[in-house]
Order: sequence, then C-alpha cells, then structure tokens
Amino acid sequence: MKKAIVYLRISNDRQSNHSIDGQQMVIQSWCERNNVEVIDTFTDEGFSARNFDRPDFKRLNRFIEKHYRTVDHLVVFAFDRFSRDAGEAIVAIKKLQRQYAIKVVSVSEGITFDADDPGSFFYAGLMLLKGEDEIIRNKVRINMGIYTAKKRNGRFLGKAPYGYKNATDAGRKPILVVDKEETNIVQLIYDLFLRDTPISAIEFEAKKLGFNLKGNGSVQRILKNPIYRGLILVRAYREFPEELVKGIHTPIIDETTWLRVQERFKPKRQNVQITDNLPLRGVLKCHCGQFLTGAASRGAGGSYYFYYKCKKSGHNNIPATKAHEQFEEIMQQLSLSVKIAQKVKKASQQMFDEKVKDKKKMANQQKLELEEIDKKLRSLEEKWINNQIEFETYSHWQKSLSSQRRALKMKIDTFGHRSSEISDLFQQELNKFSELKSIYLKATTIQKHHLIKLVFDNRLYYKDGTYRTPFLTDLLIDNNLNINKLTGIIFEKKGENNDVFSLRAPNEIRTHIVGTGNRNSIH
Repeated sequence: MKKAIVYLRISNDRQSNHSIDGQQMVIQSWCERNNVEVIDTFTDEGFSARNFDRPDFKRLNRFIEKHYRTVDHLVVFAFDRFSRDAGEAIVAIKKLQRQYAIKVVSVSEGITFDADDPGSFFYAGLMLLKGEDEIIRNKVRINMGIYTAKKRNGRFLGKAPYGYKNATDAGRKPILVVDKEETNIVQLIYDLFLRDTPISAIEFEAKKLGFNLKGNGSVQRILKNPIYRGLILVRAYREFPEELVKGIHTPIIDETTWLRVQERFKPKRQNVQITDNLPLRGVLKCHCGQFLTGAASRGAGGSYYFYYKCKKSGHNNIPATKAHEQFEEIMQQLSLSVKIAQKVKKASQQMFDEKVKDKKKMANQQKLELEEIDKKLRSLEEKWINNQIEFETYSHWQKSLSSQRRALKMKIDTFGHRSSEISDLFQQELNKFSELKSIYLKATTIQKHHLIKLVFDNRLYYKDGTYRTPFLTDLLIDNNLNINKLTGIIFEKKGENNDVFSLRAPNEIRTHIVGTGNRNSIH
C-alpha cells in the first residue's frame, strides 16, 4: 500500500472554493480510490504561495528529510496550493522526486508530476505557470485600482497621516477626516517654520501640545507632505508619470502657505554660489557669452573689494559697486505699464482681501472653539473640586484641553496683533509695485535673479563699461518706453553691428530695432 503526506494551504478565508476542509475532502476521496494511506498532514492557513516561507511547509520538509523512505507521494489539491512561483516550484518538485523518490500529486488537476515524462512535465509546468499568471493579473488589477482611486477620484488609501483619521463615506469607501487636535499642531508647525523657528524648537513646541511622531525628520515630513494642501501623490504606474492630484479630503494648510514652505526646501543652484554682495553673479554675462564670476580682492589698506570677472584673460573685470550703481540706474528708468500695473494691483488687492476675510472667519471660528474649551475646563475644575472625577481623569483632560487652548490662543493672538500691520505694509508695497528699482532692491538675491531673467531673458551682457542686451520684456515696452532715452544700457544684437534685431514679447508681437551706432531707435 502506497503512503502519502498531504499539504493544505489557503491564503485567506475568502477562498471558500479552496477551503481547507474542501481541499481535505477531495484529497481524502482520491487517496481512498487509489488505495493510498495518509501518514501525516501539514496545513498553512493565511499564507501566500509566492514563496516557501511558511511554517508548516518548513515542517513538511523536515519530516521528509527524516522519513522520506516511508513516503511515496506528496498530495496537494492543486499545484497553486504548493506554490505560485513556477520556477521555484519545478525545482522543488524535481528535488523531491530525484533526491527522495517522492512524487507530487495534484488531485484536482489529475496530474502526478514525473520529471522524466515529457507530457507530465509539460502539463504540470503549464498549471504552475497558470497559478503564477493569476497572481500577476491580480497584482495588476490591485495596482490599477489603487492608481485609479487616487488619480481619478482623489481618494487617499492607507493609514491616515498625522492630522487626519481614517473613515468611510456613505458608499463605504475610504476617506480622510480631519483630527481637530492634531490639525492644530500641524498648523502650528507650519506657522513656526515660516517665522524662521529652528526645526528642533518647532519639534519641542509641538511635543508640548501632544505631537507624537517619532524618528528623525518627523517635522520635515509634515512640512513637505502635499496631503495637508489637499493633494495626493500618485506614484508612477506603467506609462503614467508620478503626479500630484487634488484630493477629496479637507486641506489643513492653505495653498499659499504650503507653497511658501516648499520654496524654502528647494535646493540652491550648485553651479552658482549665491551671495548678497554679488547679486549679478549667475545672470550677468561677459561679451564673450560666459557668465561673469565674482570674488573679493583685498586692497592695500586691508579692506576687501568685490569684483565681477570673466575667466578669459583681458575680458571684463568690473568693480561690483560700479556694476551695481549702473544697473540700479537702469532699473530706475524701467517700470511696468500703467495698464498692467493696475491689473496686478487689482488682482493682488482682491487676493489679499479674500485672505484677510478667510483669516477673520477662521479667527472667529477659533474664538468660538476657545470659548468652548474654556467652558469644558471650568466644568472639569468643578467636577474635580466636587470629587465627581478621579485625579487621573482630571489630569488627562486638563492637559489635553490646555494644549488645545494654547495652540488656538497663539493663532488668534498672532492674527489679531499683526492684521493691521500687515494691511498697512501691503498697501505701502502695492503703491511701489510698478517701480522696478524698488522691487529689485527689496528682493532677495534669488528673487533678483528671477527678475533680471524676466526683464532681459537671461541675455544681459557687459562690454566696454556698459550693459548691453538684445531683449526687453513686452511688459515694459507696452508702457510707451522710449529706448533711445535710456541711459546706461545699449540695445544691440551681440557680436553684430548695424543689424536688425527684435525685442521679443510674450504675445509674439515683435518690435524691430535698427542699429545706429551705440544707440538704436524704435521703428
């Protein structure tokens, strides 16, 4: 009488058609029909067949190593119960036959694997490949479902990030809902960061309010996560690129604040060393076309003087003070057109008013929340005084409510103290908006670079003590600017004299400039 060991496996309880009881019943029937005695059974419940890292499968192998002389068959319901990795499965089955003289039988598929029988080998291999194909197809369906849920529906899947809780909507689909207490801490982290508070100090203040994320960089992860802006990161899938999509959850941080924070995390240009003493380095070119470098030179009296230099010998070597004075004089003569300036002012004022309105609305809501917290604190005190609650309960809720109160009070006070100041400052700066020199002088070095590139399209040159360019943005030309009267700058096509070139405009209308020596006139 032949002897066999049985292996049963199920990955989860949803596989009712291949349940452990169902597999055992079919195998037992096969053994009775074929006069085979079962000497032991090994069962793995809740384990995938993608690999052999399963507890009872390991026990099975140890059993075979000791008792293989008494075993003729390893019986399974189907080859995919044994393994869904076709390559690994064939190697393991061949080893059982050639090393231990044990053949694997799939009762539902009617196959006894024989490595020396081409027909058996082919058919068993086909069944194993079918099982692996099913896994691949399921994985594709799952990944496509996740991608679709995020990309088309804006639905976050997975454990809720700090500041949110996992929940389900009316259709029992996963959604994120705001956790009020954690939301206050997230908003505080963003507020403190934009006030130039060190990360270590932000983490210290956040932990006082109950921030419990562990590990290095926990604050930075909060600051960089687009989920708080209302966006979901959709990872690249096949030919679809990685992108941010609008989520259906409620944002915790407004768009402007989030973008300001991300701007601070952007890496500085590695090929240009940014320094406030040399704001034109990286945007001003020598007449040969190379960007001018910048460095300090020590004078006879021990003082340092800054210069812009070209790497080529005999080319530009300009004192920084001279270059800066000349450029500021040029910017003094340039201004936005009245029409464009008015449009920008109007749009800026509308945006500012909307932000102030939203802030006031938020502040009023926070005041109501503060009043509610104060009521709860008073009620808590009364219950403690009247011995209605234990000290541990009192201490827990007093700490929680007090932390919420501190966070709300800080935000209310910040807006209340600075709202009029911010409004006055905004009006002052808005009135200077069309003055390019004023904008330039108040800008950071990086902002200066962006402004110069916008005005001169990264084509600002220096030769013979004078700035030169073939380009001036249409935003300035629309102001009936008379280029002939500009001082300190020459408009010419680099490397060519008395040639026709154009001032390129964003709307593709080109104004021709005809060369006339050192000055050019508009025709």
